[in-house]
Amino acid sequence: MTTSLRSFRIGLYEEHLEEIGFLYAQAHALRRAPAQSWTTAGDFEQRLEAHTDALVVGGSLALEVCAAHAAADDAGELFGVACVFGRRAEPSLFSRVLDSALPGTPEHLRAIADALSLELPQTWQPGCVRMLGDGDERLEPMLAVVAARRRLTTDGALLTALRRGRRPHLPALLWAAGRSTEAGLPALLQTHYVEPEPILRIAALRSGLRLHDPQAAALAADDAELAALAGGRRLALAWVEQLRGADTPLRVPIALGMLGELSAVRPLVALLEHEPLADVAAQALFVITGAPLFEQTLVPESVQEDELTDGELRRWRNSGEAPRRADGEPFGERVQRLSRSPVAWGEWLAEHGGQFSAGQRYRLGQPCTPLVMLQALLVGLPTLPWRELMIDELQARHGIDPGLDIDLPVAFQRDRLTAAAAQAQASTARPGAWYHAKAELQG
Repeated sequence: MTTSLRSFRIGLYEEHLEEIGFLYAQAHALRRAPAQSWTTAGDFEQRLEAHTDALVVGGSLALEVCAAHAAADDAGELFGVACVFGRRAEPSLFSRVLDSALPGTPEHLRAIADALSLELPQTWQPGCVRMLGDGDERLEPMLAVVAARRRLTTDGALLTALRRGRRPHLPALLWAAGRSTEAGLPALLQTHYVEPEPILRIAALRSGLRLHDPQAAALAADDAELAALAGGRRLALAWVEQLRGADTPLRVPIALGMLGELSAVRPLVALLEHEPLADVAAQALFVITGAPLFEQTLVPESVQEDELTDGELRRWRNSGEAPRRADGEPFGERVQRLSRSPVAWGEWLAEHGGQFSAGQRYRLGQPCTPLVMLQALLVGLPTLPWRELMIDELQARHGIDPGLDIDLPVAFQRDRLTAAAAQAQASTARPGAWYHAKAELQG
């Protein structure tokens, strides 16, 4: 009977880990799905948390099962094991996770970083900072991400890591620099503002904008999304001139949505007639005006040739005609999205245009303030790229850091945003004005 009960409990704990692996993958994908609300991941995260709790309270046998899965191939299971060991503050067991993950894939290291971002015991924090400074080549980018997400005081460790300059680690280190209070980081970031690789140059400039570096603000004017984080009205008007119909780069309507310049609205409505710009133009219009113009549309299923009948396969290959339901409608899923109809947007603007005042910056139909910007982060906008930009923008323009990023759980993000509300409410920023580094931009 004892053996049978033990086997039953082992099987139960293994099922918990398997479920965590599935739920972790789903939640991560949903947080970064460009067409999904960031809140969609919340249901998966709640279920994941319940499975994690079951392992944490499962006692020594649950720890034994987790230890046996410390070398799991599945990144989600590895995340679950790391969370349990972190919450239970089991350093010797956690070291097994590191030993098994380090030769593995970036997904394994990302899973451990995600776990430590949530479950890093206070007693482990000095050790993480020390290891970052010591420069373990395998751990450096992961530790930088964890330190940044937890807003740890790194006592020069991040500066030391950046000076080592390991090229594969620079994206993580530059990103972390924008979330640190270490002295000397802006000067070191400036050496990366002219990087030939765009991913490094943009990462350095975004962090420079977050740290209120004037040099970063000057250089950011030439990049649409960077300009969106710290540009003023004069720059917004210049980017309106870059709207050139179907030839417009996708980054330009995104930037204009963020900048909140009213003169961009009509040109953005014109972009609704051009694919692939229609979707991002509709999102930019919503970010500026807050107009609740939604429509139902069918997203067709992709055709899998090995699933077609001979007749369907011939039609598909000869004419590109996909199989249809009995009612003649293509197979697919009906989803709600922002309207891409220029007529619908034109009618809404004709009715509501009087509520807007030229020369003011708008976010979701309201003159922009830090509180309005914070509230916009709570709205179920598509996750990418809007929320990433809005998080950086709040810090760059007004020095308000909610302490979150889009890869953290929905409940965690909501708690951080709620905690930042008092700081946003206390701001004396003039409604509808453009700011950088808490200073109003002229012109």
